[in-house]
Amino acid sequence: MKSRLYISVIVAVIVLCLVLSGSVFAAELTARIFSGEAKSARSGRTWAVNLKIIDYNNLSGNFVGQTEWPSLNSIHRIEGHLIGARFTFKETEAIRRGSAHLNCEYAGIMAKDAIEGNWIDADHDHGTFKFTLKTSDEIQKTSDEIHKSSPDTKVTNDLLTALFSGEVRTKGGVWKANLRFTAYDPASGNLEGELAWPSLNSIHRIAGRMMGNQIFFKEVDYIKRGSAHLNCEYTARYKHGVIIGQWVEPGVDQGNFQFQKK
Repeated sequence: MKSRLYISVIVAVIVLCLVLSGSVFAAELTARIFSGEAKSARSGRTWAVNLKIIDYNNLSGNFVGQTEWPSLNSIHRIEGHLIGARFTFKETEAIRRGSAHLNCEYAGIMAKDAIEGNWIDADHDHGTFKFTLKTSDEIQKTSDEIHKSSPDTKVTNDLLTALFSGEVRTKGGVWKANLRFTAYDPASGNLEGELAWPSLNSIHRIAGRMMGNQIFFKEVDYIKRGSAHLNCEYTARYKHGVIIGQWVEPGVDQGNFQFQKK
């Protein structure tokens, strides 16, 4: 009887320690940034992701925050629960809609300055993730790099005055396309333009964002309705007059593309 009581006390102490350590750590999470990656178990692909806790309730364990997917041009609102060391959350809403999926669910363990566990995207994919707490020096360094890589006036002028011509490729074929940017706001990074498909008799309005030398845009509306599809999303890098990257039509097709300044 005494041995059972002794074991029960030990278990209770361990649980209490986990709860208290988790609560103390959680209390220090406000405005902290975690950086890491999510990996697919099906394809082996990895995606860089930043996670930020915006508000945490010590009594309920509930929190809200956001995940940012730089390569997918997406920022999602998250809602989760932290009790002891167990850390769970779900991506519930698009703050910036890109090509990352909503409603993915994450379950992990928080230990010291890291969170590690598994994720699932119902009916699509599943895998693992690991986030590490960024130090103040790392946050400052990231800020400096973003500032350093911001487009200068010459790059902006190149984008707004040039016509880019090239090819969009997929397993099913190759299509010629012409890309032109018509508006850019340096303060927000937002941009607009047109994407023309001569062989498909289509011209689409595009909207997106430029961050450093990264360009993200989506075909959002018809200027001239033809046989090209709307809602295709593009992620690219701009360097020395060349825009090169990948595109996806969610749930339908994907491939790569390259445009050269004429």
